[in-house]
Order: sequence, then structure tokens, then C-alpha cells
Amino acid sequence: MDSAKLTGAYYELQKPADLFPGKHTITFTDFNKKVYHQEFEYKPFSLETDLGEVNREDLVFELEGLDKEDQLHVSATDTSFTSRDIVEIDTVKDGKLMIPANKLKYLVDGPITLLLSKETQKIIRNEIRGRITVSYGLKREFELTPPPKSP
Repeated sequence: MDSAKLTGAYYELQKPADLFPGKHTITFTDFNKKVYHQEFEYKPFSLETDLGEVNREDLVFELEGLDKEDQLHVSATDTSFTSRDIVEIDTVKDGKLMIPANKLKYLVDGPITLLLSKETQKIIRNEIRGRITVSYGLKREFELTPPPKSP
């Protein structure tokens, strides 16, 4: 157990995502020896799009394992200190996430680190009150190339 001033006591466990899918039960014993059980399910998502060289046209990612409409934290960073990286929460619709070309203009050509992350919370409504937060994400790298030349 650890604690934070704003939220109080918390427990943290880190697991490799590929070993954790499915239903899980957390068992907690309070100071009075009363035992509580709380179930939750971890459903990972995956990136199906092959990333290699990416030009500056609309970038569409195919994702599996998300709801029909879902929210992801999207971070795309380059190697320049002076550029405006992409850091936002965006909506995945029908398994597709798009970064439009007009946002890619803020990144410099070269290696890009892409982080897609999701956080889910389940509120616990019994005598102990609390919440279970599951955070997970994907990290990929790709090469951003200059826009195609007009003929």
C-alpha cells in the first residue's frame, strides 16, 4: 500500500499486457479482518496498421479490441525541441483513429514516437468505497517523410 494526499491509500500492480487479458478478482482484507472481493475485466487493444514510412497525408490507424466509439490518449512526438508535438484525447470510431494531415504539419520529418493509451475506471460502491483504474497503452515508432511532390 502507498498513499497520496489527494486520493488516500492506493495499491499498484504492473503486469505485461499480453499476460493479463480477461477477468480478475481483487481480494482486500480491511483492518477488522473483513474480506472484500471486487471483479473487473481487462480488455486490451491492438494496433493493426503496419507502420513504416508515413507521409504527411491523413494518417489512419486500424485498431482492434475497442468499443464502437472509444477514447484514447494520443501522443506523437518527434526529435525536435522546437516543434509542437501532438498530445490530445481523440475518438476512435469503428476501429479507426485518424490524425489529419493538418496536425502532422507540427511534427518534423524523421523518427516519430507514437503512444496510444487508454484508462478505464470502475467505481467500487460498498463499505470500503474506491475505484479500480486500469491504464494501458501501445508504443510504436515510425518515420515521417516529406509530403509527396506535386506533378
